[in-house]
Formats: sequence, structure tokens, C-alpha cells
Amino acid sequence: GGGSLSLVKIEVTTPPNKTSYLAGDTFNPAGMVVTASYGMDGVIVTTAEVTGYQVTPNPLTDEVTEVTITYSELGETCQTT
Repeated sequence: GGGSLSLVKIEVTTPPNKTSYLAGDTFNPAGMVVTASYGMDGVIVTTAEVTGYQVTPNPLTDEVTEVTITYSELGETCQTT
């Protein structure tokens, strides 16, 4: 038996180099590492660095203090800030 791996969560394991922005700037993910955790039956079995995530809002607007990172894989979508 055994199920298949599913995407459990994503997290920013290394922050981006640039963390200070002005309104209208485009988010620069350089240096940022996003790690996805994959699990089976509620147990995390492996993690991997992922790319191809989306960052919103982009461009940045005034008063924004964090961005949302959205990543989809295996029919699952996870978000982190």
C-alpha cells in the first residue's frame, strides 16, 4: 500500500538579500531560499528547495511590510509570508 507524497508546507529558510523597498519597487528574490516540505500520511518525509513560486504584491505598494509567497505542486498550493 502506501500513499503518495503531497506538498505539506513551504517556508522561507533563507531571507532575501534585499529587505528594504520603496513603493513601486519590484520584489527581488535574490538570495532567498524557499523550501517545500513533502509528506505522506501526515509525516514529513523530505524537503527540497523550490523555485517557480509567485510573490504578491508585485510591484510593491506603500504600507506593504511583507509579501506572500505562493507555490503550487502536485495539486496542492501552499503560502507563506
